[in-house]
Amino acid sequence: MIPEFIGRLPITVSLHSLNENDLTRILTEPRNALIPQYQLLFKMDQVELVFTDEAISGIARRTLDNKSGARGLRAIMENLLLDAMFDIPGSNVEKVLIDDDVVLNKKQPEYQYRVLPASDEEEVDKVEHSL
Repeated sequence: MIPEFIGRLPITVSLHSLNENDLTRILTEPRNALIPQYQLLFKMDQVELVFTDEAISGIARRTLDNKSGARGLRAIMENLLLDAMFDIPGSNVEKVLIDDDVVLNKKQPEYQYRVLPASDEEEVDKVEHSL
């Protein structure tokens, strides 16, 4: 049969919706999973991005609530990390912690800061005062 003819035949496929466990695995397991991608992005700025297990489950639950499937995972991740992605470059943040409260929009991500040597702190103060 020729491809033009095959394309006109209706195809019915039954799909099962993804559950929370499936979405959690999509976030963490594949080679190009979302969480390792964002961790690598933050690592470029020498920042460790940490997700608690509850946060990962919370992201999956939010996706299920929105009924957006696996494609909705990226949108939720972007919303969670948007402020951090703008705050981090050029700062002395060492670690960003995402927990379940962050996913539920009850609080902002937790930042842990590097301890700067005294000379660096003076330079930061000079730059902040000159702005």
